[in-house]
Amino acid sequence: MAAEAAAAVLLLIPGTALAGYVLAAGCLAAFSVVILVELRRPVRAPCRCFGASAVPLGAAHLVRNTLLAALVAAGLAVRHAHEPAHPAGVALAAGVALVIAVLLIFLVDIADLFRSRASTSSTREASWSRGR
Repeated sequence: MAAEAAAAVLLLIPGTALAGYVLAAGCLAAFSVVILVELRRPVRAPCRCFGASAVPLGAAHLVRNTLLAALVAAGLAVRHAHEPAHPAGVALAAGVALVIAVLLIFLVDIADLFRSRASTSSTREASWSRGR
């Protein structure tokens, strides 16, 4: 958690942004390795990423980390552009990245919500058809 907070702070400071990107990428890589190890176990622990979720670690967490890593790579690519960034463009990019990051952070919870909703609908339909 301290490394994640440090990455966020480093990204906000122009002279240390590169270190922030590297630290963020390192965190994502470490988390992904832990998830891969956990996937090999017969009983999976719930993910405590970004709060208290009851969803066990799974492939969706790896997808989320891969997409977050793509955001890190995009940030690095933009950072190393040869032209100076326009402040309005930076603000727009930061806003879009924030929205995408929040959606990715809650990707697993959103997927679980739809999964449980679909299973509830299936159960309801099955009980309805048995009653006929």
